[in-house]
Amino acid sequence: MTGELMLQKALMPADGGDEAGAEELLRSLINLPPEGLLGVRALVVLGELMHPSDPEGAQRLFADARDLVRHVDGADDLRDVE
Repeated sequence: MTGELMLQKALMPADGGDEAGAEELLRSLINLPPEGLLGVRALVVLGELMHPSDPEGAQRLFADARDLVRHVDGADDLRDVE
């Protein structure tokens, strides 16, 4: 399964209210070698899911995403990603 497909599979349970299922898939995804902006997107989505229950953990993920985006080709396109 491609990383993009994993991200889409994680977004479906998140949209349906199954945050635990989405979190599990996102954690699997961020443990893979990043595929361009995919790693950044996964970190941000996971951070958004975690923020209500673990704001400090979410902030660490947002910081990781910010650090990763500096090393990713196509980072200028990030604003075009949901």
